[in-house]
Amino acid sequence: MNKILIIDDDENIQRSLVNLFKTKNYSPKVAGTAKESLEKLKKYNYDVVFLDIHLPDKDGLTCLKEIKEMDEYIPVVILTAYGDVRQAVKAMKLGAFDYLTKPISNEELILSVERALKEKSIQKELYYLRQKTTALDEKIVYESDIMKKLVDDAVKIAKTNYTVLITGETGVGKEILANIIHKNSNRKDKVFVVIDCGALPETLIESELFGYEKGAFTDAARKTLGKIELADGGTLFLDEVSNLPLNLQTKLLSVIERKNFYRVGGTSLIEVDIRFITASNLSLEELEKKDKFRKDLYYRLNEYQIAIPPLRERTDDIIPLARYFLQKTGSELGNHVKGLSKEAERLLLNYQWTGNVRELYNVIKTASFS
Repeated sequence: MNKILIIDDDENIQRSLVNLFKTKNYSPKVAGTAKESLEKLKKYNYDVVFLDIHLPDKDGLTCLKEIKEMDEYIPVVILTAYGDVRQAVKAMKLGAFDYLTKPISNEELILSVERALKEKSIQKELYYLRQKTTALDEKIVYESDIMKKLVDDAVKIAKTNYTVLITGETGVGKEILANIIHKNSNRKDKVFVVIDCGALPETLIESELFGYEKGAFTDAARKTLGKIELADGGTLFLDEVSNLPLNLQTKLLSVIERKNFYRVGGTSLIEVDIRFITASNLSLEELEKKDKFRKDLYYRLNEYQIAIPPLRERTDDIIPLARYFLQKTGSELGNHVKGLSKEAERLLLNYQWTGNVRELYNVIKTASFS
């Protein structure tokens, strides 16, 4: 439920806006002064702010400036009883999303909220794309019966909101399968956010997951959104989740159960709606028995488990995968390799592929370039 903060000292306007927004299933709160509004914004994370230009304790534009310094991404709609073009221009320069002159129709107010929420969603996705380091453009290729059933099961579970734990050796394609689940879910139009817990130093995992406020630590020069916040509405894929330190396992469990969290160094409670998919090449059950993974978190992540078998146990997929990688690599290099010889196929089928699909791809790329 999107939260709206109404900053206006007129109780009649407060009541009118609260009633209107509630009918549209928003969660409205009110503040009668700039001081009260800033205190609420520090404590809770709001999705849209409606700000009266005239407040009893501070000029509305000054309050706008302070709000945008606190959260540059929050859309602020200015409300005023006086139409002033110069004032409107100044508000827009300070970062206001919209400028409405009273009296305002209900239709205009609701339209402004909808536009603001859409803009915030777009800005968050753009931010994520700028931060994104993984470009996932692979597709899953298979012919074996075991993979056909596995993919069918993945598509079925995608329709639910279950957390999914994907297990298997390194290189079997866990991230690709996670992306297939996302693309077949009701969140497919939202972001698919990836974080590799095994590729980050322990000291950086917390800030990558939860983000941080400006000044939270020595190098925190500006507020930074974490992967959990960026994934709001979509899917968060935690690869190699077994690498999460125990203290962060506790914080992750809290996010899953309460659907909220604080940024590092922050005091504003941020609510999120996320589908969690995790992966591990180690047995979380065995780690839990050794007190290296929380039992309660394991159960929350393991509402449904998919185990991807190693490539050597599904040899029917080796040649189709090799041909796919050959075609892909050929397009990248601009060459026209006709295909695989019988001898090449025999060698590929007889190899053990301890690095699984990732190793096969590497071998094909290297051979194509030679």
